[in-house]
Amino acid sequence: MKSPDRLSNESGHLQQAQPNLHKCQTPRYFRALRALAAGSLMREELDRVSGSSNGPEVVAALIRAGWRIECERLDRIDRDGRPCKPGRYTLQNNQRDMAAHFAQRGLEKTS
Repeated sequence: MKSPDRLSNESGHLQQAQPNLHKCQTPRYFRALRALAAGSLMREELDRVSGSSNGPEVVAALIRAGWRIECERLDRIDRDGRPCKPGRYTLQNNQRDMAAHFAQRGLEKTS
């Protein structure tokens, strides 16, 4: 089975898989991609910039569309003094320019 982030083209050469840009055409996804293109985001930051109250679902939808986003779980202490593991989302470096361009174009169309 082929790795999901690497596909062979017709000549047999490996190439990076490209996101399906038609699957993430809402202002919420555009805002999330623009922010992720600029750098890593904690879950709460992603909620705020995307306009969502469920950032993990926004990320899951972007991943289903082919964007390569990783979640790093960090060891933290919450305000009640209990250990927790909030997520920090990071878009793969090789997709950042494409995400920024795609998101900017999409946001210009929706405004």
